[in-house]
Amino acid sequence: MKKVLGITLFQLVFCLSYAQLNEVIEMPKVTTNGNILRNIGIKTGTSISNQNWTLKFADGQTINNFLGDEDYITGLNFALNIEWFNGDYITLITDIGYIQKGFKVDVPIVNFEQPNRGTQVEPLKLKINYLYFSPQLKIRKDFNKLTPYAFVGPRIDYQLSYKANLFEKEFSDIEKDFNERLLGLNYGLGMTYRINETAVNLEIANFYDFTKTMDTKPTQNEAGRSIQTNVFALNLGITYFLKQN
Repeated sequence: MKKVLGITLFQLVFCLSYAQLNEVIEMPKVTTNGNILRNIGIKTGTSISNQNWTLKFADGQTINNFLGDEDYITGLNFALNIEWFNGDYITLITDIGYIQKGFKVDVPIVNFEQPNRGTQVEPLKLKINYLYFSPQLKIRKDFNKLTPYAFVGPRIDYQLSYKANLFEKEFSDIEKDFNERLLGLNYGLGMTYRINETAVNLEIANFYDFTKTMDTKPTQNEAGRSIQTNVFALNLGITYFLKQN
C-alpha cells in the first residue's frame, strides 16, 4: 500500500506541475479539421489485482483457492488515450495500453537441508503482462475547469509474458494453458481538471475479465484448473485538447 501511495503522489505532483507550467507558458496549439479528434493523452498508474485458483475434478467437485489465501499484488498500468468527437455530454474514447495482472500468496517451503526439515514461508508472486485495446463510451458534465465523467466499454487483452519468483518448473509445465487472449469489460469514474489546452485526469477503473486466465477441463487422471483474475487500476494522466476549426 505504501508503494501505491508513493507512486500516486509522484504522479499527482508531476501532472499538476506540468499543468501549472502550461498555464504560465502558452503551449503551441494543434488544429484539427472538423470535430472528429477532441483530445489525446497518456495515463499511467497502478494495477491492483488478485486471482482465484480453483481445482476441478471429474466427479464435479471443486477446491477454491487451493494455493491458499491469494492476496492482491500491485503492478504497472499505462495507456495512450484518444477521445473522439466533440459532443456536449457523450464522446467515444480509445485506450491502447499495457497492464500487469497477477497475485501473491504465502507458501510454506520445506527446507530439507535442515536436520528437522523445518518450514519457512515465502511469498509466491505471479505477474502476467498484457497489451490491451478498449473502445469506450464516455459520459461527462463540464463545470468550468472541472469535468467528472464515467466510462464503459469492451476490452481485449493479448498476453505478452509472465514472471513467477517460485516454482519455475511448475509454471513452465502449465504455461501452455494460459489463455493468450482475454475478453473483458472496462468501466470506471474519473475527474478532469483543465488548464487552457492541457488537463490533468484522475481515474479509477475496473478491468473485468469475461475470459478466465486459465480454464482446463478435468480428466480421470488429472484435475482441471480455473483462474479468475480481478483487477482495479488507479491512474493519473495528462490530456492535450486539440483546437477545433
